[in-house]
Amino acid sequence: SRSDRILLIIGLASAIFSGAITPLTNILFGQLTQDAINFAIRCYNPSSEECVGAADVFSDGVNHFALWNTIIGVGMFISSYIAAETYNYAAIKQVGTAFEV
Repeated sequence: SRSDRILLIIGLASAIFSGAITPLTNILFGQLTQDAINFAIRCYNPSSEECVGAADVFSDGVNHFALWNTIIGVGMFISSYIAAETYNYAAIKQVGTAFEV
């Protein structure tokens, strides 16, 4: 029926969104890794002037990673949940109409 198609389209859109934002976590982790490498390079000699402030830059990178990884995770959870529930509801409706007496 029309409502089943709408549910399936909503579920498909949610699943596509969830899959599309998944690679963003890899990009964020790559940025965090680069921040750690930059920190290690600057503080290879802890007494150098380059090491001053490097910990703050690294801490900012960790905070950025934590915030955006959490936001992406929540977005993935919500969109995956919507996809699963719309598919389940549409399937239950179809089975119910198939076995109506």
